[in-house]
Amino acid sequence: MREQDLLNSINDEGILVPLTVYPDGPRYTLLDGDRRLRCARRLNLKVVPVNIIRKPTPVENILQMFHIHNVRRSWELIETAKKLEVLLKSSAFEGKNNQQIAKLTGLSPSTVKRCKDLLSLPPQFTRMILDTYDRIAHGETVDDKRKLTEDFFLESKLALNSIKKNLPEVYAKYGEETLLKRLVLKRRSGTFSNVLQVGHLIPKIALSAKKGASRETVATVIRKIVEDPDYTIREAYDSVAGPIFNAASIEKKCVSLITDLRGLASLKKIPPEQQRESLAGTLKKLREAIDESLRRLR
Repeated sequence: MREQDLLNSINDEGILVPLTVYPDGPRYTLLDGDRRLRCARRLNLKVVPVNIIRKPTPVENILQMFHIHNVRRSWELIETAKKLEVLLKSSAFEGKNNQQIAKLTGLSPSTVKRCKDLLSLPPQFTRMILDTYDRIAHGETVDDKRKLTEDFFLESKLALNSIKKNLPEVYAKYGEETLLKRLVLKRRSGTFSNVLQVGHLIPKIALSAKKGASRETVATVIRKIVEDPDYTIREAYDSVAGPIFNAASIEKKCVSLITDLRGLASLKKIPPEQQRESLAGTLKKLREAIDESLRRLR
């Protein structure tokens, strides 16, 4: 629920889920309910409902938070990652793999991996994500096509890993931090309006250097993605990777079609006249298209 929606709900119906606090010296420390408390303060509420628990250890504190938020699913992934970071530094989690961490926290192994990927980002980029949510929490409208959320950076990591693997010389020229900064600039400008293209198409572009495209051409296209503020991912993909992956897709479909046609030829039952003529016309057009393609490939 967006914070503005929560604010409206509390204004209309009050706080339905009590905050969770524990005694900490002469005061109480909030364990769960920061958004509800923020909304209560904005509405000038003098009293809020709370559940009081005993003071937990630091690790118990975080695990209790995970238990609460796994039930309600109200945390953003970056918040989960920052809490998980505290746990990973504790001796109780030392040497644990993703599956073991998932079992201890109630997270899924894939969520643990995604959190670790976020934590591997240079701090300035995790601050950008937190800043995005902070602006939204304060009622600012953030354009979805320019928003710097976890998904954008996770997709960017996929893109960078592919460049590093397939074109290490290009990756080495810029380095991770500079590459991320350039991608962020293009996201903020709206050039990278489709987050999925970042993690799906850029890796295909980089991979095309090993699929038959000129390595020099692919490297030039990747550098243009990084340096040209107006150059889109779709333009880059269509210029170098599209033909290669489209050809592979057509080849796969042709193999399937050959199997189907051979099965058709073995049928003893002749289809109705009209159906037969339609099929014959379609196959004739297919043969013409194949002949034309063969001429171009020679």
